[in-house]
Amino acid sequence: MSSYNLSASSSNNLSDQIHELNVRKKLSSICNRVLFLKQCISEQVLPKSAPRHLRDENIPFTHSARIYLEEACKKLKDEIIIIQDTRKGVPITAQQQDELKRSNEKQQKSLSNKLQALCETSKWRTAGRSKLVTNLSSRELSENEMEALSLGYKFSTGRDKATYVDHVNKNYKFDDSHAEKGFIQ
Repeated sequence: MSSYNLSASSSNNLSDQIHELNVRKKLSSICNRVLFLKQCISEQVLPKSAPRHLRDENIPFTHSARIYLEEACKKLKDEIIIIQDTRKGVPITAQQQDELKRSNEKQQKSLSNKLQALCETSKWRTAGRSKLVTNLSSRELSENEMEALSLGYKFSTGRDKATYVDHVNKNYKFDDSHAEKGFIQ
C-alpha cells in the first residue's frame, strides 16, 4: 500500500510541476506582450493585430489607437492577477527552468523583431524629408537624428510628462545654468 501512495504522490507532484511550468509560461508570455504594447505606445506604432478602424491615412498614430493599446495593457495586467491566483507555488526542475527561459527569450526576440518591423514601416518614417537636412555639426549624425531634424523644429511627440506647474516654474527660473548651455530664457 505504501508503494502505491509513493507513486501516486510522485505522479501528483509531476502534474503539479507541469501545471506550474505552464502557468509560468503563460505569465511570461503575457508580461512580454504587455512590454511589447508599451513599446508600441512609446514608439507610436500600431500592431498589425489592432482593429483596422484605428488606422488613419493622415495621422500615423491616433489618440484612439493609444487608448486601445492602453486598455489592452490593463486587460493583460488583470489577466496576470487572475493567473497568479491559480499558481500552486510548486518548485520546477532545472530542466523546466531552462525550457521556460528559452521560451521566454524566443518570444522576446520575436516581439522585438515585430516592433522593429513596425517602426521601419511606420508612417513616421516618411513624415520628414531627411535628404533636405544639412549637417552643420562637427560630428556625423545618425540616421535617426537626421530623421528627427527633418521633422522640423516645431515637431512634438506629445510625450511631455511635465505638469503645468513644472512649466511655470521652469519659465520663471532665471539662473546662469541655462547660459552655459547656449541660451537664456
